[in-house]
Amino acid sequence: MNHFSFNVMDNLWGEAHRFLLFGEVGHYYRTGDSYVHIVKRTPQRIYLSNGSVVSLGKSKSGFFYFKGNKVNQILRDIEGYLLFLKHDPLFGK
Repeated sequence: MNHFSFNVMDNLWGEAHRFLLFGEVGHYYRTGDSYVHIVKRTPQRIYLSNGSVVSLGKSKSGFFYFKGNKVNQILRDIEGYLLFLKHDPLFGK
């Protein structure tokens, strides 16, 4: 599977987090003219093809959160790609 599919795309912020948290190796998002793939996953880290590493943390109350230098930019890029998919005639409604 080359892209991450979604049933409901009403909440892009939540869907971007879901993509990063549950995406498998090989899933990608597009940013500009390039594609960023998930190349490796460990229980504590997600490695992306652009060299970024996103670490997973867990709060005392059991919530997961992301740590890393570019996490907010990565999530914004994923949101933009999901918005593109929603309006693209090949993938959208």
